[in-house]
Amino acid sequence: MIAKIQQQTAKFQLFEDYIEIHANISELEKEQINQCKNDVKIVFMTASGSRGLSFPKAKHILVEIPGFQIEKNLMEIIQVIYRGRGNDKIDHQDK
Repeated sequence: MIAKIQQQTAKFQLFEDYIEIHANISELEKEQINQCKNDVKIVFMTASGSRGLSFPKAKHILVEIPGFQIEKNLMEIIQVIYRGRGNDKIDHQDK
């Protein structure tokens, strides 16, 4: 998806326009993500990679829902959507 957007857009830069979050990101990448997470327009992430992060300025969250076993994946879908919460009161409550 990122490559397709880059083909159609003059400028689409990592850590400026978008960030990628997945389970295998380095410590350096985590620092860069924390520095720019409030400014990027698009966040690509996996559910496991996004744990512990929130995006306070998120206005839209798109989630790909597999057409099979939705009941099995429902909690993961909810957790991914919850990443957009971005409210200090909500972020620091018991989950």
